[in-house]
Amino acid sequence: MCRSVFFLGYIVLFGACANISAEGRRDTADQLALGAGLTYVEIQTGRFKLAGYRGSQAPGVVTVYVEGDGFSYVTQNRISKDPTPINPMGLKLALVDGGENVVYLARPCQYVDLRKEAACSNLYWSIRRFSEEVILAYDEALDGMKRVAGATAFHLVGYSGGGAIVVLLAARRTDILSVRTVAGYLDHVGLNQLVGVAPLRGSLDPTKIAGALKEIPQIHYAGDDDWVIPPWVASKFVSAVGAPSCAHAVVLNGVGHEKGWVTQWKRLAPIKPAC
Repeated sequence: MCRSVFFLGYIVLFGACANISAEGRRDTADQLALGAGLTYVEIQTGRFKLAGYRGSQAPGVVTVYVEGDGFSYVTQNRISKDPTPINPMGLKLALVDGGENVVYLARPCQYVDLRKEAACSNLYWSIRRFSEEVILAYDEALDGMKRVAGATAFHLVGYSGGGAIVVLLAARRTDILSVRTVAGYLDHVGLNQLVGVAPLRGSLDPTKIAGALKEIPQIHYAGDDDWVIPPWVASKFVSAVGAPSCAHAVVLNGVGHEKGWVTQWKRLAPIKPAC
């Protein structure tokens, strides 16, 4: 049996899980996606190749899920060699969405062959995980979906560190219909300071752009049993947005950072935020 210890978005795994190869992690994701009818895709951006999964696509509105930080650290001070998730929660949420035009995007350097990706320094799954170049890659990916697949607008969903990605991305676009975060890492500056973890130097701060989301319908979900990213993070971000009619924080009972979300999402996924 695997056991995990969380420290501020990083996961230290003990037992068999820690020895799962990157190839094994990719195989697991492939099997999960195949069972739901999604196929593997790669989107080449200016700097990064973003891996993901998608179902059959039609022109129109697309719901885009962004993965969490993945297997970024082996121990608190030792960065992993490959950030591909062992437990891809963002993918699992996408697979139970049940809606049309769903696309899942991993984070830079997840699920790809790192030997062929010159841009994949471990800085991008440690201190620069929310850097300008990372957000630009997602910006380019969405532009590509509009150009190639006929996407017209987007609903964004981000899990954990993916929550920071989607709010930073939404702040610079005019085609975002809604934003939802799940256990979102929305205030890495404040949270890292509180628990005494080194700052993410080179990463953008979501709280500084929160005001730019005032007119975007959004829900930020948190679990009351999440001691990695506690509920106050979502509440603080909503306050920073400053639009109580559009931005809401919702705390779910008995839900932890990785516990209970898939079951809850079967109920929550159809609920689109509104102002």
